[in-house]
Amino acid sequence: MGRRTRPDPSTRLDLAAVAREQLRAAGLSASNVSVAELCTACRTDLFYSYRKEGSRTGRAMAVIAIRPKSPG
Repeated sequence: MGRRTRPDPSTRLDLAAVAREQLRAAGLSASNVSVAELCTACRTDLFYSYRKEGSRTGRAMAVIAIRPKSPG
């Protein structure tokens, strides 16, 4: 899952496909999952990209959590 066959010997991993599959396996409906088709290396005006900017870049962190249902 998530691996694409390519003519070159390098191995690639489709992280979006892996995340979608993990969310689906956890019970989320596909209609509740979306993927931003943005490239961090291409859009350094929006994101930090160590791939593009090397050690000159800033830092970012993300947290995802499930909020418990409110009583009532």
